[in-house]
Amino acid sequence: MDDNDTIPVVATYRGVGLHDQQSPKRLDVVRAAIDDVFEQTNIDRLFQVARDACWPPEARLLAAAKLEAMVDIAVDERATRPPIDLELVHAIVAGLDSAKWRHPRYFASLFDPGPAPGERWAEREIPLPW
Repeated sequence: MDDNDTIPVVATYRGVGLHDQQSPKRLDVVRAAIDDVFEQTNIDRLFQVARDACWPPEARLLAAAKLEAMVDIAVDERATRPPIDLELVHAIVAGLDSAKWRHPRYFASLFDPGPAPGERWAEREIPLPW
């Protein structure tokens, strides 16, 4: 990804950059989600978080990074690799750190498939310009 396309970071929490254009209240939600992901060790749950656009992009990126780290650790230790398709994980979180591909209305990527019926994504208080 082009470094000029990366969403600006306004602060760091537990080593995770917090994206700009979010209210203090929204940043509290993001921090709580990061705490949840930080404590999670279950591969299936981390994968669910990474693909679920109801979660903040920063938490989804952390979940993907943890999955990638699990594979890296297994490789380094010459252990059995966890059943993780890293290409799929990378595809799922594609665009979450991109200013060009961030959704103007929701805290998601334009690559995300859109809310399912009955599902509510977190909406931006002030939509981004197209």
